[in-house]
Amino acid sequence: MHFHIRRLEDGLVSSALGSKIRAGHRVKVTGPLGSAFLRLKHPGRTVLVASGTGFAPMWAIAVAAITEQPQRELVFIVAARKLQSFYMHNALCRLARFPNVTIIPVVSEPQNISPVMRSGRPTDHMPRLSPTMSSTPAAHRR
Repeated sequence: MHFHIRRLEDGLVSSALGSKIRAGHRVKVTGPLGSAFLRLKHPGRTVLVASGTGFAPMWAIAVAAITEQPQRELVFIVAARKLQSFYMHNALCRLARFPNVTIIPVVSEPQNISPVMRSGRPTDHMPRLSPTMSSTPAAHRR
């Protein structure tokens, strides 16, 4: 199991990680919650959009999609408010190794670290979602 926890200085749980809560600590897991799911054997492109801790369920769907169909066309738009909050880059690099996967990283705050990292909202970088456009524009490729 992988946990995606936003650390808050005054958080009831996250502030105790590493001090009161350590490896081996008993936890209770409930879920899944929400209605995100993967359409198995879907012949078309899969577009996933995630922000913050919403990355966890979308990452699970992306991994399942690629495991099911390694040649699947998948577009994954991943957003964070600040560049420092963009914690999922290592996971995205593993996913980007697949030939038909496009990763679009987005941060809300303007930045000039890399042209790969887009600024704005995730919806600003959505590909067309019509049946006639099967792939994203070349500018959106890895």
